[in-house]
Amino acid sequence: MSTAAKADANPNAEESVRPVSLRRDVPALIIVAMTLLTFVAVLTHDPADPVPTSVWPISEFYTPDVSAYPINESVQNACGSLGALISAVALDALGIGVSLLIGAGGGIATALLVRGHMNAPVLRSLGGCVVLLGACTAASMTTIELAGMPVVGNGGYLGAMGSTFLLQHFHPVGSWILTLTTLAVGLLLTTDYMLVYAGKKVVVGSAKVSRRGIARAAGAMPVTLKRRRQPFSDLDSPILIDGEVPPVPEQRVDPPEPNIQIRGPLRPTEETGENAEEET
Repeated sequence: MSTAAKADANPNAEESVRPVSLRRDVPALIIVAMTLLTFVAVLTHDPADPVPTSVWPISEFYTPDVSAYPINESVQNACGSLGALISAVALDALGIGVSLLIGAGGGIATALLVRGHMNAPVLRSLGGCVVLLGACTAASMTTIELAGMPVVGNGGYLGAMGSTFLLQHFHPVGSWILTLTTLAVGLLLTTDYMLVYAGKKVVVGSAKVSRRGIARAAGAMPVTLKRRRQPFSDLDSPILIDGEVPPVPEQRVDPPEPNIQIRGPLRPTEETGENAEEET
């Protein structure tokens, strides 16, 4: 069989093969490397590490917060001085939101390497930014103190700005409502209603499983335990209130039955005799 015939016989085989593109694969590998570097740097972050601030342009707008004393003589971060700088900047800026940033980087790299493309990149990027803002704001408004978080709060400087703006203009209850609404809108933009469909399937599946379990349990019960519900009636046994005496049933006396005599039909001779007597 020729190559053209094989291609005609399997038209779907070529469509399923992922197209090769260096313009897409190289940025995807760079995103993977940056995501892994950030993950390891944040995981091994030590507040006492000396952070180099002589790197331009970071030195123009960032000054590390000294939250531990004394400072380590050498950098203990697994990624060295660069890892200490990355972890310090990421945690101070986003706080616990850096976990969302790492997850987003991993998701983008996976979509580019496995599927070869990313659906609606602009819409999903906008939704991811909204989710990040809502998560950092919510983390800053909580009173729980997490270890390793920056001095400004669990949400970093981004969460501190968002929470400060909301609490200055709204009541805490209203601030939480707006924050949760922002999170919901961002999730809908990012996942394209995927969470709604997944939640619906989970609820429907759990309902089916519970219904089957109840049916099996009812079938396994002995017959004596399967009581059928009977309609309630107070005709046979009236309801008694505390202090009442149950009524004594009266004996019913039926009247005597009358004596009924059944007379037979008259014979012809008797009928003629009676007629003659009447004529005389």
